[in-house]
Amino acid sequence: MKRFHLMPFAIPKGVYYKLNIQAGDKPKYKPMVQVWNQMIRFMKRRWYERLPFLIQEPWVAWEIHGHAGITQYGCWASNKLYGERMVDSLQSAYPDIQVHPSEKPPAIDYTRPHSGARLLLQYDYALPLNVAYPDDLETHANLLELISQLKEDQSVICQFLIRPMYDRQVEGSFSRAIRDIKRDKRAPSGENQLYLQALQAKKSRMKAEVVIRILAFDRTREEADQLADQCSKAFSWMEHSHFNRFLVREWWQTIKPLFRFEFSNRLFPFRLKKNVVVLGDQELAGLARVPAMPRTAFIHNQNMQLPLAPKEIQTYEGKADTIYLGINARGPIENKIHLPIDHLAENMVIFGRDGMGKTTFLLHWLLDFLDKRTDENRYGCTVLDMDGTLADRLLTKLPEKLHPHVTTARFRDWKFPFNPFDIDFPQAEYGYVGEILRRLDAEFWGPHVPDGFMMTATALDLLDQGSYWNMQRVFEEPEYAKAIYDGVPEDSDRNRSLREQLRKYIHAETGVVNWPKELIRSPSLTRLRLWNSGPMGRILNQRTDGFRWLKAINEGRIQILDLAGLTYDQKKLIVSKVFMFFEIFSYPREMKRMRGQYLPLHPIILDEGSYFIHDVMPNLYGFLKDFTHNRTPLILTASGVKDYLSSQVLDSLFRQVGNVVSFQVSPTDAEVIARGMKDRAGQVTPKDYEWILPHHAYMKLVPKKDAIFVNKTPKLEIVPDEEKIQHLLDQSYERAMEYELERRENKPRKHTPIV
Repeated sequence: MKRFHLMPFAIPKGVYYKLNIQAGDKPKYKPMVQVWNQMIRFMKRRWYERLPFLIQEPWVAWEIHGHAGITQYGCWASNKLYGERMVDSLQSAYPDIQVHPSEKPPAIDYTRPHSGARLLLQYDYALPLNVAYPDDLETHANLLELISQLKEDQSVICQFLIRPMYDRQVEGSFSRAIRDIKRDKRAPSGENQLYLQALQAKKSRMKAEVVIRILAFDRTREEADQLADQCSKAFSWMEHSHFNRFLVREWWQTIKPLFRFEFSNRLFPFRLKKNVVVLGDQELAGLARVPAMPRTAFIHNQNMQLPLAPKEIQTYEGKADTIYLGINARGPIENKIHLPIDHLAENMVIFGRDGMGKTTFLLHWLLDFLDKRTDENRYGCTVLDMDGTLADRLLTKLPEKLHPHVTTARFRDWKFPFNPFDIDFPQAEYGYVGEILRRLDAEFWGPHVPDGFMMTATALDLLDQGSYWNMQRVFEEPEYAKAIYDGVPEDSDRNRSLREQLRKYIHAETGVVNWPKELIRSPSLTRLRLWNSGPMGRILNQRTDGFRWLKAINEGRIQILDLAGLTYDQKKLIVSKVFMFFEIFSYPREMKRMRGQYLPLHPIILDEGSYFIHDVMPNLYGFLKDFTHNRTPLILTASGVKDYLSSQVLDSLFRQVGNVVSFQVSPTDAEVIARGMKDRAGQVTPKDYEWILPHHAYMKLVPKKDAIFVNKTPKLEIVPDEEKIQHLLDQSYERAMEYELERRENKPRKHTPIV
């Protein structure tokens, strides 16, 4: 090999192959071990073919070229014979792989700031590296994640040169190592046995000399040094405390012109015998291999389907009354995706893991939508935020012109009035509070429990004494229960029927109240006691509800409920109440729609609501249909699908949801979403939903529900402004307490007219 340094004209041009890889579910190491075993055997020459005057030596190279947004795997062989053999071995081991002859990568521009590194072995090469990694470990994970984060001016090239080693060249090193271990009496016998097994295993494998080089480019030399150092540490998975490990020869330790010459021409370097790196086929399979990791820049850019938006979607760009969603791009083609505001009346579901971009996507279109609010269109929304992230960022970014229309509360402060009995709509007297409790514990309710809770709630509301504390008193204080019964007037058929129903629980002669045992022992009554005795009771037992629900929908108010810090049951109660109200309001909205009156658009956003959506909306299919008709669409985000949503709920979502968006999801969820999205073109597979990049999403929208395309959400960096948030919280609380103080003085309720 050294002759090429003296005779550069003899350096073989070789053949280069580009690899287009279809990644598998799990890394496959055994096929790669077989590839290198076959290649090393094939490259070995007989004794009479290894004469000193032989110029053409067999060796191959495995390369990874990483640039901003592009990652390319390739292999190089010193002549076509070895190249074709390499292709055959790869394709037989990986049937899905596509290997094509290609032009060599562009010549390296060494005028740019760059740095390099070379990996050596810390101990004698007879001691193996770690090869006992689990089947689900992607050994290129660290490297490819590093490459996926490269910026425009950054690039990395990893080069692995491989040529066969003969037994006569390595026999002495292995024999000495085995002899030294057998003679070492200081180490425990078990440890010696471990080393002996590792040495003998490597000795029996096919072996090759390997040169591992890294070349990094960046804006400055210092940054290039850091990038090369990070890249060299990406192979730390092969290191083991008991075996060998890599030693990095840094840029300042190399003869730089010689390094550049050898790197560009794929030549083995001048090196001392102690610096030779010899690896077995098992070690080589973990180092120079076909990747299988789903979430990498390489997989996304080489295998990810990037279907373009249909023309029906593209035509909305630049039109009025649309909201901006992001960019749909493939190669030089780039479309800005806009959605007509009227299409937001359709329900929307947004799938995706945590941190993949669901909240950013929501914020983008929600801010754009609310910015178009006027006194004429009266756009508004209700936001239920489970962890506070969406609420804080939305309140921070809302323009000042919208502040008078905002009502918001942090429920963990335990001061904002939230009495479920107080509702600005006359139909509140129909016992819906009992229905809220039923939805929390439906599986535990016997036949007598609904009657008891719903009639009690109706009676309390009728007497303007509605609160959870009073409801608990009815079941625990006979005198108070009898007083409520006696207080129900008989001025209507409905009230007379209510008295008759309550009378069956009160003895006619003694007046003793006798509630059914299943009601007294029900979990719902236990919940009442728990809520009333804890901080939740402070807000539930106020006289009013600080959110004026029907008024907010009709006048276009922005209601933001921050549920961060609450328990699962507390969140479930609040969400159940809100959805119960929206269900009740379907009646006045339907009346207005039938009369041809304008219905302001008012989406309800449930962030991370997949955990209890089935409980709070038992008839999901019907509710979603009503929400769409009445222009109060549900916008649901879900980080979990398969383990959180039943098949019935999923079927209802995919049937009644017009806009479906999927960011990166887990493998099990990807299968479910792929079946639900039903890509008729056959382009998008479950693996695509699993591998898509952060802040990219597959979506299908109302104008063309049978077409799936990719949308990239623009960056949106919002640092929560606590001072601004607190101002809006205080403003909302002061407004809520004005009505609360009026009601404490027994002033009448304020109802919002239906029409």
